[in-house]
Amino acid sequence: MQRHLQCQDCGTVTSCRAILAALDAEQERRDKFPMSTKRSANKQSLLVLPTKKRKTKEEQIIEVEAAELAVKEAMAMLVAEASLPLDTFNHPAYRHLVEKIAKCAKINGKSWYNKDIVRTTIYSLANEARALLKKRLEGKAVIATTDHWTSRGRESYAALTMQFIDDECTLKHCVLAVYHYKGSTQSELIAHDFIQKLNEWGLYGVVPYVVTDTEAKMNKAGQILHDQHKIQHIYCMDHLLQLVAVLAYDAHVLAATDDDDDVDHVTAATNNGSRTLGDGPHELENDEDNNNAPVATPKIVSSEILKKVRRIVGFFNKSTQARADLRIIQKEQEKTKARQVDVIQDVVTRWWSTLAMLDRMFHLRESLAIYASRHPFPRPSSKSERSLEMLTHDEWKALDLLRTVLKPFKVAQQVLKGNKYVTSSLVPFIVYIVRIELNSLLESTKMNASVNALVAKMMSKFNEIFGSTLQVNAVVHRGARNRQVGLNRGILFAHVLDPRFKNGPPGVSPDKRQELWTLLKQEAVTVVVTEEEKRRSQRMAENISTTTTVDTPEFNHAMDSDNLWWKHASVFKTCRDNSKEDDDGEDDWYDACHDKCSAEIRRYRNSKSSLEGDLSSDLNVLEWWRQNKEEYPILWKLARVFLAIPATAAPAERAFSVAGNIVTARRNRLSSELVEDSHLLHGNAWLIREQRDTIFCPNEANLKEQQFFDGCDDMAMAKNKDISSNIEDDK
Repeated sequence: MQRHLQCQDCGTVTSCRAILAALDAEQERRDKFPMSTKRSANKQSLLVLPTKKRKTKEEQIIEVEAAELAVKEAMAMLVAEASLPLDTFNHPAYRHLVEKIAKCAKINGKSWYNKDIVRTTIYSLANEARALLKKRLEGKAVIATTDHWTSRGRESYAALTMQFIDDECTLKHCVLAVYHYKGSTQSELIAHDFIQKLNEWGLYGVVPYVVTDTEAKMNKAGQILHDQHKIQHIYCMDHLLQLVAVLAYDAHVLAATDDDDDVDHVTAATNNGSRTLGDGPHELENDEDNNNAPVATPKIVSSEILKKVRRIVGFFNKSTQARADLRIIQKEQEKTKARQVDVIQDVVTRWWSTLAMLDRMFHLRESLAIYASRHPFPRPSSKSERSLEMLTHDEWKALDLLRTVLKPFKVAQQVLKGNKYVTSSLVPFIVYIVRIELNSLLESTKMNASVNALVAKMMSKFNEIFGSTLQVNAVVHRGARNRQVGLNRGILFAHVLDPRFKNGPPGVSPDKRQELWTLLKQEAVTVVVTEEEKRRSQRMAENISTTTTVDTPEFNHAMDSDNLWWKHASVFKTCRDNSKEDDDGEDDWYDACHDKCSAEIRRYRNSKSSLEGDLSSDLNVLEWWRQNKEEYPILWKLARVFLAIPATAAPAERAFSVAGNIVTARRNRLSSELVEDSHLLHGNAWLIREQRDTIFCPNEANLKEQQFFDGCDDMAMAKNKDISSNIEDDK
């Protein structure tokens, strides 16, 4: 903000910088012409600047030491957040950069930046971050995610992350540890190690849920945690959907045309003795070999088609000339002339990279056909190598059917892996719409018998995992291979505590909805009774903050590109139970706590809101609770727990993605302590920022001073000429 002064004589408004420039010019004039400094008192307006106090030697030493510590901490955070090697600080280029930026890079002729100092500072900051995290997590119900990972150095690491909703109604994520896991990966040892970490952080007894993948050892470890430590185990929703989607990659897909059935195609292929290419005739090179070979039919194995697609993609990735020719062809096509792209290679460990590869192939279909007509593919160099040829018409149709089947699973997984918004409340809705989409594919007349068989197999697996109908169970039910069947009731509680879905999961009978609310009321009564007992024993009331702020999550970013969810959103507006909650006939044994919980739940259920079923708006669920938590204080205490449950184990997966940048091929000899502390700082940098802003930004007072003087520069330079001319007139 610029400051200006107004002359009392002439009313001229001048900036402070301009006045300082005028004073300097006046002083120079007095030095040069000492006899002409007399001016009338009413025209002399000078400012007396305060003299700056000279700092003592001790104060200067303290200031230098503080600056030195701030820079060390900044370098430590740079290593942690950017995953830089420690040798960066010994590199001559980095030293040259620092010495150019700050001439004080050396103090008393000794350099104070090197990898040993940075390593020590990382350890110090990590201990500080642990203390801050323990204080922040104290007294809160947190939800854990955990997983195991093998580094490039073939070392086993485990991740432990926590998610919670703070007093300001903000969803928070923190990484407690990514540590070197020593010992066997037996389920008993995994559970024991998990409990040991909770005890180290003082969180034993305050973690009601843990989310992991569906691997057999994790499943058994979760059962041990549930039976022995009362920690409920929730499967990663993305893993469950992947167990169903992966069936499509090994299924037999029959690409029949619209006007011919399967029998006609097989007969035609048998009679002709050749493949139907769809893009034109194709002559067989060796008739004798083909007579002995099995007759090719349109019944295509999708895994074989994918191998053929991968060979095509691999050819373009290896040949720079082929990629250049393909881009030239794209410029000639109306669909791709605005932006030319390359093919995408799928990766086994990335779930939806195969579907992304297929989508890109369909985007480039016309360009690939033109390329194949202009540039023949090279012949195989050996007998074991498969020949490279373009996809046939039937193969394109088979891949298109495969994309149609997999699309609902991809969209669902993309939504559930988000970390900026509540995801647990979306799970029952997603299970509902995936089931609806699979049923619509079964009933579709556009699909042939083989595709229907594939979808039926996927539906059978889907029902095996989630049940044929959505069940509301007070206890965990287990099915094949000792896996849980259906959704955990914590997920169902989160669903109804989301104001968009408070009328209950879609496709569930009114009796089941009422049963769900009865279970939720039992949870509410337990909370109220426990607090009342603490209040009576400790004579202490819980203070709840009433002024909060919350960041707006980007809820719709993963959904804007697809209308699959919105077309099913109307189900929530039609499934409202017209009958109000039945009056309890057991009021005789209900005490004040039960009555209080029943009344609040009744108000919540009967309240009407335009948000019900509205998934197209940028609704922040936690923002709604921030505004209504005083209206429903008991339900808010439950919502803080259940809405904090992540729908997937993505937080632990993200932790391993960061760990992969820390433990690289160049840094595979890092100590386990340094890896753990570096990851701790990286995953909890938001907490360090809150406590140590000087690490990331300059001092606020210095920043304001700099902004003030920078703002005065333009006005001061504009008035310098006028001041100089006035001085010349005085001479």
